[in-house]
Amino acid sequence: MNYYIYGYTSKGDVRSENEDRILIDGKIRNEGSRYSIVSAPFITAVCDGVGGEKAGELAAQTCLEELAKVQYRSDVDIKSEVYDIHKKVKKSGVIGQGTLNMQTTLCALAVDEKGDGMCINVGDSRMYRYVNAAIRQISTDQSYRQYIYEHGSDGEVSRIDPKLQNAIVSSIGSLTNDPEIEIIPLVTRLGKEPDDMIIIVSDGISDFVSEQQLEIGMGLDLPIGQKLEAIAQLAVDNGGVDNISIIGIKPYITKQELDALTTEEKGKTVNIQKLIAETDELGDILTFDINEILSKPKQENMQADTPIKEETEMETADEQINEIQAEPLDIEAITQEAVMAVEMSAETTAQTIREIEQQEELEQQELAEQEQIAEETVEQEETKAAELTASEEDQEQQTDEIRLETEQERELPDELVETKSIADEFKVDFSRFKDNVENITTSEEDQQDGEKKQLDFSFHTVELSHQSASSLARLEKLFGNK
Repeated sequence: MNYYIYGYTSKGDVRSENEDRILIDGKIRNEGSRYSIVSAPFITAVCDGVGGEKAGELAAQTCLEELAKVQYRSDVDIKSEVYDIHKKVKKSGVIGQGTLNMQTTLCALAVDEKGDGMCINVGDSRMYRYVNAAIRQISTDQSYRQYIYEHGSDGEVSRIDPKLQNAIVSSIGSLTNDPEIEIIPLVTRLGKEPDDMIIIVSDGISDFVSEQQLEIGMGLDLPIGQKLEAIAQLAVDNGGVDNISIIGIKPYITKQELDALTTEEKGKTVNIQKLIAETDELGDILTFDINEILSKPKQENMQADTPIKEETEMETADEQINEIQAEPLDIEAITQEAVMAVEMSAETTAQTIREIEQQEELEQQELAEQEQIAEETVEQEETKAAELTASEEDQEQQTDEIRLETEQERELPDELVETKSIADEFKVDFSRFKDNVENITTSEEDQQDGEKKQLDFSFHTVELSHQSASSLARLEKLFGNK
């Protein structure tokens, strides 16, 4: 099975820069659209740089650059991989200029080689699944509002400052807290139903487009790209003030399916705002008609009960207001808690910086040790090379000496060949024999007179006194009196 992925991101109409990033088929975009056809395994994702911190766009970029390096398969520990990315983003923020505590959200779909999908979420970007014409949220918002809702009550949520309700409590790159990495396997394999599709959005869309409006937008008879960009524009039209990003992932099998997903009808335009308004109006009419029909049999009783119900509701509301007003605000305690939180954050930041500096020192020490080992290895190799060169020179010298001796032997008269062999055997100075023989064989005066001179063996008699008698006999035979 193949997958058609379409993504769109924009800074919107209010922000001057886009801190969102989208990842599609290993490529990152920070403005405009991108589409790709991929096969499993793959990862596609949305990152929303945290606007309240510095360099949110750099945090988002770094996060997706590292995520693109992950070779995802079914045996990969994706949670560990994401945590490593968090540490790299945090370290980059500490050592960078003006990037301290840079943070980002992350919402990604990872599909392994078997086709099994996994939702990966940190922060408040969202993943939806659109199937059978209905939208269902898969990820969980890691926001202050959601945290209070899960650990408190609806009443406590309503008392939160609206500006703080959407503050995230988990992010990639935070110096104060490690991220809560949410891993959610898809219940069924993507593509089981004809309209099965995954949608990933930043909060610039989810905060301004309701799930009902998403359902209407996804139900439009348009190519996927036009649907997604229409939904993004709807967020702007609904008063969106944030960057907007959206990705759609649609499985397909045949080329006909792909053509149906991507072919645009020329000249066809759709006003999604108008369609949604008409749908909402139709819903209001249907609701009114049903209520009117159901209310007729009990109309008389309701008229009698209504004043009592209204009074009861007003009393309950007054009591709740009085309870809230009666609770005094301990400004000093709130201020002290805020100061403690800032001090803890500063202390945590300083500790993180110290840990990173210590880690860098260790890395530098390891690098220095490696360089020293490399230098020693080079020195050893140079020493071996020098020794090898000297050995080769010695061998050449010995070879030259042997060659010279061989040449000298070739030049010797027949009378000296055997003499030299005996002299070499007993390590006797052959030159002394050679001089005497030359006096015999080369003296022109002796040759003319026909005289033979007797060699004086006294100089070698002592040297050969302890040698074998046969060798001495050979010498006497060669150099004896004649």
